[in-house]
Amino acid sequence: MSEEINQQAPSPSPEPDKPPKGNKPVVIYIMILFIAAFLLMALSFFMHQRSNTEALGELQNSVNAMQEIQISQEQIIELQETVDELEERNQTLEEGLQEAMKLADEVQNQLGALQALEEVERLAAGTEAERQEAADRMAQYEAGTLGYGGVGLRPWLEAISEEGDPHSPAARYDALLEELGVEAADSAA
Repeated sequence: MSEEINQQAPSPSPEPDKPPKGNKPVVIYIMILFIAAFLLMALSFFMHQRSNTEALGELQNSVNAMQEIQISQEQIIELQETVDELEERNQTLEEGLQEAMKLADEVQNQLGALQALEEVERLAAGTEAERQEAADRMAQYEAGTLGYGGVGLRPWLEAISEEGDPHSPAARYDALLEELGVEAADSAA
C-alpha cells in the first residue's frame, strides 16, 4: 500500500515563485550591458566636461589677450595724440624761435649800426686824417658797400629813431653826412 500511496500522491510540481534557471543569465547579461552603457555615458560626460573646461580656458585666455590688445591700442592712440600735440607745440616753438632769431638779428644790426655811427662821430671829431676816414666810411655806408645786411646804416638807424627827434640816431647820421660833406644816396639818385 505504501506503493499505492506513493503512486497516488502527486509528484511535487515545481514552485511557480522561482524563475526558471535559464532566465537568470539573461538578466545578468542585460544588467551588465546597462552598467557598461552607464559607465560609457559617464565617461563620455566627463570627457565632454573636460573638453568644455579646456575650451572655456582657451576662450578666457583669448578674451584676456583681446582685452590686453584693446588696452594697448588705446594706449597707442593716446600716445599718437600726445605725439601730435607735441609736434604742434614743437612747430609753434620753432616758428617762435625763428621770429626771435630774426628779431635778435635785427636788434644786433641796429646795435651795430648805432656803434658804427658813434665810431664815425668819434672819428669826425678827431684829426684831419680821422675826419677823412669818417667821410670815406660815411660814403661807403651810403653806397651800401659797408654796413649791416648790405644796406648800410640808414635803415637800421631809422628803425630805432623817433621821427622829429633832433637827437635821434637817424638825425645824427644826417647831420654827420652834412658835416662831412658826403652826399646822401637819395639826393645822388
